[in-house]
Amino acid sequence: MKKIILIMMINLIIISCKSNFLESELEAYNPYKVGDTLIFKSSKNNIDSFLITNKEIFWTSWTPIERDGWYNPTNAVIKYKKINNYESWKRKVFLENGESEFLHIWKHSPGNIRIMLLFNGFLSENINNFGELQTIELNVGKLILTDYFEILPYCDECQRRRSDGIIKVYWSKKYGILKYVFKSGEVWERTNL
Repeated sequence: MKKIILIMMINLIIISCKSNFLESELEAYNPYKVGDTLIFKSSKNNIDSFLITNKEIFWTSWTPIERDGWYNPTNAVIKYKKINNYESWKRKVFLENGESEFLHIWKHSPGNIRIMLLFNGFLSENINNFGELQTIELNVGKLILTDYFEILPYCDECQRRRSDGIIKVYWSKKYGILKYVFKSGEVWERTNL
């Protein structure tokens, strides 16, 4: 009887191992609110816009001991949808309802997070942050920033083989996406900061 109770308690402890996000781990998640509109203007004077439709922090539904043995990963997800008809990218990246994941952060265990940016056909996956904080001045409209990330695609080799698509995204902890650059050299800059 004592063995059964001990086994049940150990199982309960393992199942309940959840790792909450620290505020500093949500820096990529924090710049946006549901209802925010992101408006971008291209170097060819085209306009593209997106709407933040959902933000959610949740735990996965699997039992950790069955999956990886320890933690039930915490997830922070932002979803968005295109709100104009301009086709800035040739491949369909949005679901039937028009929504798509924009940002997904997983916290597998304390100190171990993965950040995935999925924007307009661009995919980047990084550990713990978006990379090295840049200090060279970046002009975005009337703003001059010196604390931003230059985010490169998850698969550099895949990107080099493609003839189109985004090759670089500039991201600020305060504003989120600032601008993005296509392989063709076309630059899309956020206009509503």
